[in-house]
This record gives sequence, structure tokens and C-alpha cells, in this order.
Amino acid sequence: MFYVNGQVGTNHPLLKTAKNILIGSRSNLQSVGLIVLLVSKAASYNPREYTLDQHDSGVLYAQRALAEIVEMKRTGHLIHKTMANLQDKQKHGEKFKDLLCGNKIVLLTANNEIKRHYDWENENNLGKLGSNEFLGQGKDEWVLRTMLTSGSLLAKGCQAAMKLSNRGEELEREAYKLGGHLAMIWQLYLDVKDFFTHPNSYSLVGAPVTLAIWEYPTIYGHILEAKLEKKEVEFKPLYYAVMGTRCFEYLRQLLDEELVAVLQCCEKFPVEEARVALQKMAISVHSEAVQYMPDK
Repeated sequence: MFYVNGQVGTNHPLLKTAKNILIGSRSNLQSVGLIVLLVSKAASYNPREYTLDQHDSGVLYAQRALAEIVEMKRTGHLIHKTMANLQDKQKHGEKFKDLLCGNKIVLLTANNEIKRHYDWENENNLGKLGSNEFLGQGKDEWVLRTMLTSGSLLAKGCQAAMKLSNRGEELEREAYKLGGHLAMIWQLYLDVKDFFTHPNSYSLVGAPVTLAIWEYPTIYGHILEAKLEKKEVEFKPLYYAVMGTRCFEYLRQLLDEELVAVLQCCEKFPVEEARVALQKMAISVHSEAVQYMPDK
């Protein structure tokens, strides 16, 4: 806590991430451990296969442990992404030492590729995900980036929970798909929120920018020019360029597709209470994301 307090006022990305982890959305979908537990409960298990000291409240203790591991890895990944670029020491002035301290915290606390249509649901998820063929392919690039960052972790966490409860390969695959689609709709919400609430520091590989560049490749010129001149990207002009495209029509469509996929995947799980909880989370995330976007 001493080190984190030292970061107050420095605008280190670590603070923004810490706030998101602690507060998040009304949906609580930011907790991947919770999702793994809910999917575990929604799938149920045969209590006759386990002793009384191996399960409680509809979840195996092994599944609880798995959920904790998945949560820890996700949090570590989020923190690791907040490394600040300190190449230009003079630009940061007096804040350089504090930002450097923040980077050290990131390194101590924690440890992107981009084909034809990317069919993540049916690929061998125990092998290498995707390929560079998806670079510049709009939705497919964004989907792969999401799977390589948060999607694969949640999808495989849900899949592993089914394996622990001996639910069979079919439900393992459905759990993998459910976890993946939950990660997709959550990342869409985060990307849209980031774009509209931080117009001077949003992600350059988030869904709005990625889809806008796919539709109008010339928009990439805003980023390329900054790279060639070794300057920081001017976010405001890029923001207005993105707003001038139809990317939000595509985002609405993608949000709708992911919501339908989550709702359909949930129907494969027998325990209604947990299943409905997952569906309500997805509906809430969808609603929150739409609220940030401009009217049609």
C-alpha cells in the first residue's frame, strides 16, 4: 500500500487498472473467478462421485481453487499491461521517479498475434491460438487479440472446471465457448467505455479503432505518422476520425451477436439459478456498453 500511495497524482496506468479491478461494472463480470464458479454451479456434478469433504453449495472445492488461480492470473495480466513508457525521461520531469516506481510494482506484481475468418470456437485450444493472417482484418483481429489476452484464460478456466467435475467432453467444449463469449462481450464493453471516457488515452487496439481502421485504412495514418516521427499519437484527431466511420454500427452488431451467443451457450447448462445469473450479467454488460455509444 505504501508504494501504491506513492503513485497518487502521477497518472500511472496502474492506478486506472487498480480502480477498474476494485470497482468495475455493475455486472461484476470483471471477476473471472466468479464466472468460473457460476459456470461450475450451472453445470452441476454427480455428488455420488465425490465425498462430503470435496464439495459444498453446488461447487467442488477443486473448482473453487481453480477459480482463485484464474482470478490471480487475470489480475496479474491486467497489472502487467500498465507498464508506462519512460523512454523520454525529460518529458516526465519530476514525475519520472514515481512512474518508474509504478513500473517496478507492475513487474513485481504480474508476469499480442493477429486469417481468414477466425473460428476460435472450433480450433485446438490446447495448441497455439490464431495466426498473423488476421492482422488488419477488423473483427477477426480484435477477436484474436481478445482471446490472446483475456478470452483464452476465462474460456479454458470454465473448460477446466467441467473436467474437474467429470461432465464430459461436450459440456467441456460448451463451457469453453461460454467463457470465451463472456470475455468477448466484457472486452467490448471495456473498449467502448475506454474510448468515450478517455478521449485522450484510449487503446489503439481497442474495438472502435480496430474496426474503424479496417473500414478506412487511411485512418492508420494518424498512428503511422506518429511512429515515423517518434512522437506520441495525437488521440483527439484520431478520435474524431474514428467517430466519422461506421464502426459503431459494427460494434452494436458485434455486441448483439455476443449477447445471443452467451444466452444460447447458457441454455446448455442444467442449473437454472446459476444459468440465469450468467445471462443477467451478459445482458447488463450489453446494456451498459450500448449506453456509451452514439444513437443510430
